[in-house]
Amino acid sequence: MGRSASARDRYLDAALELLDEGEPLTLHRLGERLGLTHTAVYRHFSDLRQLVNELFDRELGDELTAPLPADATPREQIVTLALRVRRGLMEHHALAGALLSADYPVGSMANVAQRGLSLLREIGLEGADLAMVYRSFESVLLGTTVFDVAASPDHLAIRRERMRQFGDGSLNRMLRTDTAVGKVNEAGFRFTIDALLDASEALVAARAGAAGSAAGGAGKR
Repeated sequence: MGRSASARDRYLDAALELLDEGEPLTLHRLGERLGLTHTAVYRHFSDLRQLVNELFDRELGDELTAPLPADATPREQIVTLALRVRRGLMEHHALAGALLSADYPVGSMANVAQRGLSLLREIGLEGADLAMVYRSFESVLLGTTVFDVAASPDHLAIRRERMRQFGDGSLNRMLRTDTAVGKVNEAGFRFTIDALLDASEALVAARAGAAGSAAGGAGKR
């Protein structure tokens, strides 16, 4: 039992190494990395999907599936969940790319999606509005994180140099160090999440107002 668990972790460690190095993750490639045939990998994982699911659960599961504050509003819970996803993918940035390339719900991220959809419904979104807003959150969570950690571990220095070449004095003063760039990245992420939530609440209020007006008009007739 112990040997099996240890071997499984070695496979997952090697898979994470491949992703960190920007290599394509396949069972054949994983076998090569470990000096084994790909058939040996199948003794532990039925397919690549199972391996990726277990890798996400091992690296991010505890963080992403932890209970949300029970006394928080749906909006506050959405912010907490978004920041957890952001933090997890920033710490394990290679997994963000694997997530983008997967055509199926991945491990603990599937749990996040279900919780997110439920919270958006509590805000009052439904139907096409729910689908649109969920898709917007998904784009922000994954897109900004992949962008922010591209070329890691040098991503902050690269971003700072790119900003410097714009020749904007105020930007250059604000982004003088890598630490400052990181702080701006996180502030920008939080600003975008708040803006999405503001827009979502305004959309719900507009829909409710339009429905009320329609009901009032019908009553007068």
